[in-house]
Amino acid sequence: MYNESTYKYREMMEYLRRHKTAKVSELSSALFLSESTVRRALLELSKQGKLHRFHGGAALAEGGEPFSLITRERVSHVKEKDAIGRLAASFVQEGMTLLLMGGTTVRSVCP
Repeated sequence: MYNESTYKYREMMEYLRRHKTAKVSELSSALFLSESTVRRALLELSKQGKLHRFHGGAALAEGGEPFSLITRERVSHVKEKDAIGRLAASFVQEGMTLLLMGGTTVRSVCP
């Protein structure tokens, strides 16, 4: 029997499998659902342990790994961090010595 909630959950999980992380607005647009519907579905999937919620989005749960602040930062704003990393890397010239401090955005400079 067709169950609309099951369909939504399955589609959200498939999106997260492909992208690893997603904002509520991305899921809303991609799946043609309201943002409040997406938030409710993400909350339910989070309770089931299938994903981890963070402010404004969610990330696919990885084998029960604790979802620490570092993990949350690593999956937050991935596209933006990658863009910053590419721009910063474009300024590096042959023979330069760099000192890079730790951080999730720095990881995008030298993947």
